[in-house]
Amino acid sequence: MSESVKLVSLEHFRGLPNTEFDLGGKNIVILGSNGKGKSGLVDGFEYLFSGQVGRFVGSGTQGINHDEAVCHIRRGGTPKVSVTLSPSRAVVSRTLGTDAPTFCQRPQGKAYLDGHPGVNAFILRRAQILEFISNNASDRYKKFVQLLGISEIDALQGAFVTAEKESAGTARTAGEAYKARLAAFDDAASQFAPKNLKYILAKVSTVIDGLAVGKVSDWDGAGKALQALKEKRPEANKEKIDALSKAIVVLEMSSDHALQTDLEELASKSKKLKEVSAGIADAAKSDIIDGGLTFFAAHPDEESCPLCEQTLPETVGALVLRLNTRSAALRELKEAQSARNTSLAKVRTSLGAIVTLIARDLGHAEQLLRDAVESLKVAKADAEALLEAAKTSDELTPPASLQDLTTLRAGCLADLKTKKEALVAPDSSKLEGAIAFVERAIASAEVIRAACDEDGRATEVARRAKFANAAFKKSREFAIEEVFARISGTVLAFYKKLHDSEEQNERSECTGLELKPDSRAAAGGLKLAIQFLELADPKDPRAFLSEGHLDSLGLCIFLATVKIFNPTGTMLVLDDVLTSIDKDHRHRVGELLFDEFHEYQILLTTHDEYWFDLLKSLSRARGIQGTWKFTKVEGWTVERGPTLSVSDDSWAFINANLNEASYRALGGPLRLVLEDFLKRAAVKLESKVKFKIDGKYTSGDFAAAGIQDDIRKKLAAAVKADAAAATTEAAVQTAVGRVFGTGDLINFLSHDNPGRLEVTFPQAQDFVSGLKFLIDQCARYSLMRGQ
Repeated sequence: MSESVKLVSLEHFRGLPNTEFDLGGKNIVILGSNGKGKSGLVDGFEYLFSGQVGRFVGSGTQGINHDEAVCHIRRGGTPKVSVTLSPSRAVVSRTLGTDAPTFCQRPQGKAYLDGHPGVNAFILRRAQILEFISNNASDRYKKFVQLLGISEIDALQGAFVTAEKESAGTARTAGEAYKARLAAFDDAASQFAPKNLKYILAKVSTVIDGLAVGKVSDWDGAGKALQALKEKRPEANKEKIDALSKAIVVLEMSSDHALQTDLEELASKSKKLKEVSAGIADAAKSDIIDGGLTFFAAHPDEESCPLCEQTLPETVGALVLRLNTRSAALRELKEAQSARNTSLAKVRTSLGAIVTLIARDLGHAEQLLRDAVESLKVAKADAEALLEAAKTSDELTPPASLQDLTTLRAGCLADLKTKKEALVAPDSSKLEGAIAFVERAIASAEVIRAACDEDGRATEVARRAKFANAAFKKSREFAIEEVFARISGTVLAFYKKLHDSEEQNERSECTGLELKPDSRAAAGGLKLAIQFLELADPKDPRAFLSEGHLDSLGLCIFLATVKIFNPTGTMLVLDDVLTSIDKDHRHRVGELLFDEFHEYQILLTTHDEYWFDLLKSLSRARGIQGTWKFTKVEGWTVERGPTLSVSDDSWAFINANLNEASYRALGGPLRLVLEDFLKRAAVKLESKVKFKIDGKYTSGDFAAAGIQDDIRKKLAAAVKADAAAATTEAAVQTAVGRVFGTGDLINFLSHDNPGRLEVTFPQAQDFVSGLKFLIDQCARYSLMRGQ
């Protein structure tokens, strides 16, 4: 990317009410103790790029209101994060309550944001490092999917897998329904078991043979034959026999449900769920564990348990590792819950089929015995009640009415056949039997034909889904294996850079590394293993590496993905990532960053002064100090946010922006250099400033104590006593007036103050020239403490 971040401005955002971080298009290292706003800056980047701060949303954050969490506690205004790019000076900003970032008229801002990797691919926080190591295969795979930006491909693979499973299930159900329709015509006595509709049509021909209605070759012919058969009936009892025949056809048609089988499966799945729940001590603690993981991710320096308030017996990193292990054990519970829910859905489907079946039977109630009708009504009501219960419970016991339903319907059918036989004359029995069979066959033909067509369609869809999934899976896995092999090689190279040293006789104990999709890759699984001291079989790194080495391995995994996949010139944000890496290896981390990531813009925060000084020394020794900035956070107040130390970079920013177009952005840097000058002058001049217990003095505190008088008197005296002085007492008075006689110029220049427009460019020029003059002259005459 040709653009880089020049300035980050945060307004009313978390602990940063009105704060600017000047990157100047360079890499920056920010040093500060915990609670000073460093991570707030990282939150700001995350919010700008994604519209949210990830640790305030998702699992375990039910008690957190995201929008409240990103607001400054004083609620002085709407949170807003902006970055100014260089060299275009394009501005990108995001304000809470808006759906998208806003851009200035320059197109570079939108192009920068659109071409930049997502937050998961360029921001690494301390609490996330061990997740690369300790996550289960599924969660690790999801993380890499996010890092590599292949979420859409992975989602597509998941869609293929789901489509294959669903189509196979649909085909299985359709096939069973088709077989059930055909099985209704099974006749053990004549050994008749039709395999398709043609068999039934052939049986129709056999049944009507000898009744002088002609031959049947198709279903239209079967209909004509039925009409001819009915015309042969004697007039007596014709209507009664016909009504009984229709009722018999209904009762002979079997339903598609398998309630007893489904209930047995549900009982088995429910039992499994209870066993898993009982076997996992954490079953009732799932939300607590998820909440704990989220809490410690957001509070990596916490030393006590937020529930019992007792001191933690281990480091947060070790605790997160253990919580992840416990969380992994809960997956079996979730899978058992899913299986139980699927079985419960099948039971509900069967009960619905039963209700429909009985309603159809009751449509011929006038042909049934009164007691049978009452029993069918009871069974229907019981089925409806059980269906309602199945919406909220998996403990379902079918009432006696449903258990006896098959017997009841069989009794009704037998009774109807007996009544029909009583009405049929002996010499008409064959005729009525033929009419009943043909009528039943014709009534079922359309249903069987539809079931056959559905079975064929479902089978073909399942075949195609299986083929498509296999083809996509093979191509995807081949591509992903190549990607992970490439990542593995880079990770190992980075890790050896940190832990191989001939000079110190140190050799990396990790001699090989694998990142490989496992057998569950289609569902998303990624195995991480190392060869420890050239052992033949790759092993889980947690079994062999120390916490510090696990930290460095996790860091190397993240950096490898950045190096391989992120465009050069994009941001790389490392938020306090060196937790347990010892001092002997920290300079190598610095070397790794300097050697491999010099084409990225790095933002690094730390609370470790040794690490901060080490990076500063390394940059100077390598002659690249011009591309790095080193800033210290000296303090923090709720009203003003962090107080940044002064460095040459502050003056560089002031000098670069002291022009008509940009001078209104100088409020923050001018405050820094002025307060730094006054503090050092106050020490040397022994000015008496009112004591503040928090030690956070502002320029107003010094002005109220009259420091301007001390500076003017001492400096004027020094100039007067110096015969070689190139300046005059009048010049001193002018400079003091320009710095201390401008009212709230600095406050007016702050970027959230509408009064900034009232400060003119000449006023700003006079203030800067006066301040430079005083700093230069006080330094000349030793009237302020040195740098």
